Amino acid sequence: MAIIRPDRLTTCQSERKSVDAGNVQAGYESGPPVTQLRQSKEAICNLIASKDSTVSGQIHLSQSSQNDPVAISVTVQGLNPPGLHGFHLHRDGNTGDDCKAAGPHFNPYNHTHGAPEDEIRHAGDFGNILADQHGNASHQINDSHISLYPGNVAYAVGRAFVVHAGRDDLGKGGNEESLKTGNAGGRLACCVVEAVNN
Repeated sequence: MAIIRPDRLTTCQSERKSVDAGNVQAGYESGPPVTQLRQSKEAICNLIASKDSTVSGQIHLSQSSQNDPVAISVTVQGLNPPGLHGFHLHRDGNTGDDCKAAGPHFNPYNHTHGAPEDEIRHAGDFGNILADQHGNASHQINDSHISLYPGNVAYAVGRAFVVHAGRDDLGKGGNEESLKTGNAGGRLACCVVEAVNN
């Protein structure tokens, strides 16, 4: 039978009291909540078609930690086949007025419009998605210009993704509108980004 020395018991009790005191001081009764220990973030966006559009789809976003890029998975149906369609994150989380209420591209750093790989670009510039002959598009993006963590200036939750009718010229169109919208045309569908596990 194991024998527990009284002095060791006293030490263990002292250590436990120290841990409990630390938790109480931090505002916890029995250790940090599980939600605080979970570092990864996820968000989702279900596309809503604008008037005279049949576009639908879903966008899933995930970020493992604050220092990791955001992984964006895009699945869209009902596009005009085949061809490129501008795909952007817009500033305002509002799908009204056939997606016009979503406002301009999300641009917290006050940059001009550009390609996803450009250093100077809107945070919401994600280039184009490619529709196949059936009008379907599947696209994967890893991006470090936005964040799923509250408090970050580029926080994407509560903003709106928009799928456009035309091709994004990536800011290379040679006119003023190119540096704002990429001349991507009308708005076929949009959705507001919603946090899954925040």
